[in-house]
Amino acid sequence: MSNIGKRECGMQLNNYIKNPSHPLKTAIEKSGFQEGLNDLVEYFSVSTSKSIGTPDDLEGSRKRMLDVLPDLIYAEKHLPDHFYRSNAIRSLAAKNRTRIPNLVIIGAKGSGKTFLFRQLLRSENWRSFLSQSLPTTEEVHYQEGEIIAVTYPEQVEEKPATWVKQVKPYLIRMLSKDLNIDEWRAVWLDVIAWSCNFEIDKEGAGIKFLNEQTNTSASYLLIFDGLEDLFPNYFENEQQQIALKSLLQDVPSYISVIPNSKVGVMPFIRRDILEHVIKQNLGQFLDRYKDYELKWDRTEALRLVAWIMNHYEIYLLLGINDQDILKSSEEQLTDALNQLWGRKLGSDQSREARSAKKILNILSNFNDEVQSRDLVRFLAEAIKKEMESSTHPDDRILSPRAIRDAFLDVGKEKLDEVKQENRGNRYERVLKKLEDSSSSIKFPTEQIDFLTNEEVSLLVDQGVLKKFNSRYYIAELFRLGMGIDRGKGKVKTDF
Repeated sequence: MSNIGKRECGMQLNNYIKNPSHPLKTAIEKSGFQEGLNDLVEYFSVSTSKSIGTPDDLEGSRKRMLDVLPDLIYAEKHLPDHFYRSNAIRSLAAKNRTRIPNLVIIGAKGSGKTFLFRQLLRSENWRSFLSQSLPTTEEVHYQEGEIIAVTYPEQVEEKPATWVKQVKPYLIRMLSKDLNIDEWRAVWLDVIAWSCNFEIDKEGAGIKFLNEQTNTSASYLLIFDGLEDLFPNYFENEQQQIALKSLLQDVPSYISVIPNSKVGVMPFIRRDILEHVIKQNLGQFLDRYKDYELKWDRTEALRLVAWIMNHYEIYLLLGINDQDILKSSEEQLTDALNQLWGRKLGSDQSREARSAKKILNILSNFNDEVQSRDLVRFLAEAIKKEMESSTHPDDRILSPRAIRDAFLDVGKEKLDEVKQENRGNRYERVLKKLEDSSSSIKFPTEQIDFLTNEEVSLLVDQGVLKKFNSRYYIAELFRLGMGIDRGKGKVKTDF
């Protein structure tokens, strides 16, 4: 049914329900299926307050989008009052409503680790964060607990004196010593105590702090971010690996066996760092924290786009509100986002690819992962390109040309960020090797002579390359970022 037809049906049904003397309403109330009719009204009712239908609507949406999106690329620097509750955030809150979390948050760079870290800090208390994250109106006894940061990423400008003057210098000093994993556990427990203003600068304070907490009503959640800044040589420095392993495995385990413990830790760590640190039973470690991993599949990526459009009132999605977005399927979200980028990258009658599918194919790696920062950056670049044009489409916000032109800039930024986050390690060296040979290779290709088998395997593991029918394909963002030409024929992105 068309939106116009749905709207007319919805208006009629609403009239029946709102008119107390209407005979149909009386019959409905006696029949007992009022609740079912309410659902029917919700289906047929279409909000027209911000839906797109005229050139003025589209122009207003474009201007709003241009105002909003640039600040969302680095949302951790421009912390919004409201945030999208991803699957990982909802799981984190739902599974720890009545206890202080004691777990590890895993995610790639650009997946939202520092954003979540700062939202937790902003909440100040675990109960407050739960109230923001759980969409429930029920009276629930949420766990109290003061949220305190122990380590900070470089991009957070305001840092407490305890971190600057005591904790960070102490951790750096300990790296110059040859400590085992138990000794590093003691170091971490000490800086946890100091961060809670307990016997600052005294070694051994950590054990004493944990023991005393069991007899008090106070609870604490200690969070750790910026570990790659603190331990930049994690891929080859054994002391840095031991320090990280102790924080990620030993400290949570130690705290978990303390009777009546009122303390929990929450380190934030990049997934690619783990293979250098957790060298045994990595799969088991990942499985333990999989529900909290900041990972964006295709449906979750579309939910984020839909939430941005709806929440910032760029346009209201027809038939979907903020709560519906969290439950909507990929197909429902794709339909709702047609007003943003069109059903196809061309007219609806063209042979062009479906817009949502094509966009996600380009932004995804071959592990079917999309980074939230890449997605938001794409939207910001696309609207920038659109507003630079003298003509605009009359059936969508973003034109196919603006969408295609945005990918090149996103690819370059993506490549630069991946190389920066892996500076000095093997992955960066292999990426640079591929980039340096960009003028002499085209994809798809049957062989890559200048890379060893191990180097090719590394790129396959990272989702940069994929072998299909004896030919190697490269993820499109990396191809664009490196300036690699396409070979003859159409590049396959679906496998």
